[in-house]
Amino acid sequence: MIAEGLQGLVQRAVKEEMLHGIEIGKKGLSVSLLQFADDTIIMGRADAENIRMVKDILIWFELMSGLRINFSKSNVFGYNVSEKWLKGAARMLHCRVGRAPFLYLGLPVDGKFGSKKLWELVVNKFRAKLAVWKAATLSFGGRLILLKSVLSALPIFYMSLYVLLNSVLEELIRIQRNFLWGGTGSNKKISWVKWEDVCRDKAKGGLGVPDLQRKNWAMIGKWWYRLGDGVESLWKRVVREKYYGGREEVDITTIECLRVSKLWRDIIRIGGLSLKLRNMLVEGFKWEVGEGNRVEFWSNRWVGDKSLRDLFPRLFALSVKKEGKVSEMGTWEEGRWRWRVEWRRGTIGLEKDEEELLEKVLEGVKLKEGAGDVWKWVHVMDGKYVVKLAYDFLASTERVLEDQMCKLIGCRLVPSKVAFFGWRLCLDRLSTKNNLQK
Repeated sequence: MIAEGLQGLVQRAVKEEMLHGIEIGKKGLSVSLLQFADDTIIMGRADAENIRMVKDILIWFELMSGLRINFSKSNVFGYNVSEKWLKGAARMLHCRVGRAPFLYLGLPVDGKFGSKKLWELVVNKFRAKLAVWKAATLSFGGRLILLKSVLSALPIFYMSLYVLLNSVLEELIRIQRNFLWGGTGSNKKISWVKWEDVCRDKAKGGLGVPDLQRKNWAMIGKWWYRLGDGVESLWKRVVREKYYGGREEVDITTIECLRVSKLWRDIIRIGGLSLKLRNMLVEGFKWEVGEGNRVEFWSNRWVGDKSLRDLFPRLFALSVKKEGKVSEMGTWEEGRWRWRVEWRRGTIGLEKDEEELLEKVLEGVKLKEGAGDVWKWVHVMDGKYVVKLAYDFLASTERVLEDQMCKLIGCRLVPSKVAFFGWRLCLDRLSTKNNLQK
């Protein structure tokens, strides 16, 4: 409730044009406040009036709430401003000059997302959790359980927002692999089984250790789904204004801006890293049209695997309503939908051929009066994207190593030490004389 009081003061100041937030896009979107629990960021135009208003708001908040703000622990950050101006603002607010990147809710803000340094926190956590002394004192079962639990202890924000660098991925796998096989410090042990097989699902003969890269991709895919799921939020409005011209419903890959942050570019880029990812993301999301009030006729994918703009470029150029919704491209007549796509002029030549083909495509589409449009992930029945299901989808092409081994590894009655020995035996990966000589 206290935080809501501060929010009310900021919103009132913005409404009265006493505080000017950061303008995004051309449709009047302004961001002035971010809050989560007691973590608050006030942002706005870099001028003296704004700084004075921020100070006044904080003083009013202290008087109204009876709380004291610890200015000595607060920071002021400036972008595209001089060092002199920034220090003056810090003196006025009685706080420190902050330097980027800084942590907010456990995530670095304004960090270099392509830098290995960004991931140092994650790597250090891995090392701390999988300490070498634990490898020497724990049984295999204990090491395996700890290895799996470390993933849940990782900063989930990192895995769900940033695409893992290959160098970081290799380092994390090296730490995991060394720990699993009992290596301690400089004393490396032989990795008897490929890490790919270790990460294989138990039902397919592996140990079920989560594959970090696959987990990362599955979590990043959540942003593809959320952008179109119909639940409105500030981050969607910001992304749409910055990169998609302020359009309400967008295809994540059709960016209309030349300058795109590396963070968002990486989120989009994973859709083209492999055929499996393309199938999961680029071809995996589409609109199920109800009445057609949300879906853009030309730009969104709602019939087939491509947008009508890509399928019929000549007709798109002739269209009167290039940003029109599906519901605007026809009328309801006696309870039946009739398509009425308007052109700037009559079609000729190849345009007429495209028009005939478009009519055939639209014949198979039946709108539902009064029904809403649904953004669906096509690989599940209910259309809802779930990270666990996406992870399983990425692993669906894995081969089964050994049927009998699957039963052994999955049996809870078998002690983990025995199951591990049997697993290596089935794979012929025991430290026998023949294997050591290979």
